[in-house]
Amino acid sequence: MIAIAEDRVDEALAAIEQARGKIDVLLSRNPETALIPVHGQVNLIDTAPPDVEDIAFLKNTAETALDLNDLPKARTLLDFLRSEIRVRTYHLPLATYPAAVQEAARLLDQKKTREAGTVLLVALNTLVVIDQVSAIPLLLRRNQPRARLLGLGPHSLGARSVVVAGGGD
Repeated sequence: MIAIAEDRVDEALAAIEQARGKIDVLLSRNPETALIPVHGQVNLIDTAPPDVEDIAFLKNTAETALDLNDLPKARTLLDFLRSEIRVRTYHLPLATYPAAVQEAARLLDQKKTREAGTVLLVALNTLVVIDQVSAIPLLLRRNQPRARLLGLGPHSLGARSVVVAGGGD
């Protein structure tokens, strides 16, 4: 990036060739590095009421809102029924780098240093976000003995957000 910014095209091309080779070797040896996790976050959301009658009322009211095509109201009502663990992971999409590096090299050959720098910056600043959601009641049902041992039950978690891994902050 520095060589591109300073308009040292030959040096930038050499660095790009070297980077491309290393990325290709890494991806061919370890295909699982196509997405490299760099940051994670866990959100515990348990806002569903404990009473079955309250759950049924919210569900029926949300269905009525849907029937009336009032989607914002339906979504708000359904949010009150959340009982989930959401794991969000941010990844570097290393598998997209070879194409970006190749495009940057092509632009450098055409003496378009600004465009080459932009292509590389976009690639380097791109993250893939993957969410995994698990329903707390199903997890507790599956793990009832352990949950009881820990003193956990439905609606004992509340809403929380925890950073579980960090990188690049």
